Amino acid sequence: SHIAAPIVAIEAAPDGAGYLLVASDGGAFAFGSTPFHGSAGGARLNAPMVDVALTGDADGYWLLGADGGVFTFPGAVFPSTGTPNLAVQPVVTGLTIPWDLGFLPDGELVFTERPGRIRALVGGQLRLLANVSPINATGEGGLTGLAIDPAFASNGRIYTCHNASTSEVRVTVWTLDAAVTAATPVGTLVGGLPAISHGRHSGCRPRVGPDGFLWVGTGDAAAGTNPQDLNSLGGKVLRVDRFSGAAAPGNPGGQRWYTLGHRNVQGLAFRPTSGV
Repeated sequence: SHIAAPIVAIEAAPDGAGYLLVASDGGAFAFGSTPFHGSAGGARLNAPMVDVALTGDADGYWLLGADGGVFTFPGAVFPSTGTPNLAVQPVVTGLTIPWDLGFLPDGELVFTERPGRIRALVGGQLRLLANVSPINATGEGGLTGLAIDPAFASNGRIYTCHNASTSEVRVTVWTLDAAVTAATPVGTLVGGLPAISHGRHSGCRPRVGPDGFLWVGTGDAAAGTNPQDLNSLGGKVLRVDRFSGAAAPGNPGGQRWYTLGHRNVQGLAFRPTSGV
């Protein structure tokens, strides 16, 4: 039967045969002599994982889902045991505040430097693709976010964010040549994102979503009224057509923003299960 409150923790039973679940209302549930042997089977789970525990014999581990589902992996060493073997190797040095990056289909690295440079690393060689102008590279403002179009192989498009003046942040479309030697501006896709002279809370992280639309996190330009102002693009997450810049279908009220009430959105990621 359904449990009355969410499950929040899992632990191996003291005798090593089974496991204990704890609910957020304090309820505890014991599953004794026969350990649960479920498996995700390679399928996506219905709820996020919230806890993990080694099995009683330390020969495997359990994962606990937010909906109370328990999945065991017997005979497996938990991947996080021991000290990970990590190595750090510089790829490019001597940069000035590199901000965002993306990889082209052939593996070339394209990235931004906040003073206004779009760079690429091709065959181990650093290239300057473009100097962005006009630009107000002050404080938290300048050339910031970058995204690669998912159809780059056919259209050569990338998207960047930059403070175009002391009062405006823009999302610009560029095309790269086939040899990845130069970036040519196509035009402003979205303009009018608010900014302030010293650049504080300039936000602006573009990402193309699984739905094919361009999502853009924006900052409030250090103005507390912008996030709730329905006529301002500040303090929002935008969702727009990546070719026209128009509001994507399904946005609230037909606006270009999808969510509002944010302070300074500088990161975006999409859930694999929902795409949002």
